[in-house]
Amino acid sequence: MKNLEIKEILIDLILSIDDKENSYKLNTLLNEGLDPNVSFSFDESDSNQTLLEHCCRFGLTNYVDILIKHNVKLDILTEDNETVLHLLAYNILDNTLKENSNKTYKKIIKKLKYLINHQDNDGRTPLMLAIKSGDKDKANSLIENGANVSIVDYCGNNCLHFCFMENHSINLQLDLIDLLIQKNADPLQTNKLGLSPINYYLKLHPPLCQTPFSKKKVGNEELFVESEEGISPGNMNIRDTKYNT
Repeated sequence: MKNLEIKEILIDLILSIDDKENSYKLNTLLNEGLDPNVSFSFDESDSNQTLLEHCCRFGLTNYVDILIKHNVKLDILTEDNETVLHLLAYNILDNTLKENSNKTYKKIIKKLKYLINHQDNDGRTPLMLAIKSGDKDKANSLIENGANVSIVDYCGNNCLHFCFMENHSINLQLDLIDLLIQKNADPLQTNKLGLSPINYYLKLHPPLCQTPFSKKKVGNEELFVESEEGISPGNMNIRDTKYNT
């Protein structure tokens, strides 16, 4: 096949669901000699990106898994100095096969562990982007493999700041906060605007500013109820609004 024809087939695959049929098509192309590190652009105005980069940006983890089996070069850096770990931590599409996605992500973490705290052109680490996307599983996998919760980006934001950069539910926000606090992330760290994670929390959730709250499970639902016991300074928790800075 000619290069233009291969490019059109690849673009069609990327813009499709990475289901069993399309995954088979990609695997067949690779078995027939397609370079897994091939680069191409969607149109003339775009710069070339590797097939792996395209797949990661679209959250096509089944394709990524196939590329890994064909010995694709994983330690690529994008124009924005992002690694594959960055791209898969926060992509433009939701992956419906989340279990498969996380399995592939863990596999990549083990291969790219030396890049786990790599910062992109904005100073963001893969963990920051996983937190921003609200993906607890990926965030936990990164932390378990050495991701540093204390790194700040070039605006002075630590991982806790990233909990509030998307419109996540309060339940998810607090789950992410708990995960990071347990690893000694600093809720009082101020960014270049002079704002701490607690400042953002109180700004987003003013009804909760009057009293400490804790999360309790009632039946199959998680509800927020007033805490029966206060939170002491020794066990500082971002839910405790006494620590407004």
